[in-house]
Amino acid sequence: MTFPEILKKLRLQKRISQDELGQAVGLTKSTISLYETGKRQPDNSTLLKLADFFDVSIDYLLGRDFYPKNLDLSMVLKESKVTYKGKPLTEDQKKTIELALEDGDDDPDIEDLQIAANNENINLEEDKELHEIIKRVIKEVRKERGYKPGK
Repeated sequence: MTFPEILKKLRLQKRISQDELGQAVGLTKSTISLYETGKRQPDNSTLLKLADFFDVSIDYLLGRDFYPKNLDLSMVLKESKVTYKGKPLTEDQKKTIELALEDGDDDPDIEDLQIAANNENINLEEDKELHEIIKRVIKEVRKERGYKPGK
């Protein structure tokens, strides 16, 4: 993706207008429009402001880095070829991970995952690879949420 495409995508993901983005970073709506159409390029200072506003790296804004700083797992599962130990995850495996994390429980555990897997007719006892992936996801979610055993 190019800078204009990435800028527009990030703005639309935030559900803000060109005018709102311009106000947030000290630019006019027309300047944002010129950036999004590729008719003008931002200077370094503006790139930094945009990267800070969207909480992404400048490399991400310029299309040099695939992932933003704060990676949304749902986006990755939907928009990219996710692999584990070099093997692509199946759509069923991706869906199981999403279902386990979307059940509203602040502390997903293996029982939540088995319920989600059962909904998709996946046996975690047999699918050791998916089981390992899910355990890693749980660990990361707990780490991100500051979970400590015994809380």
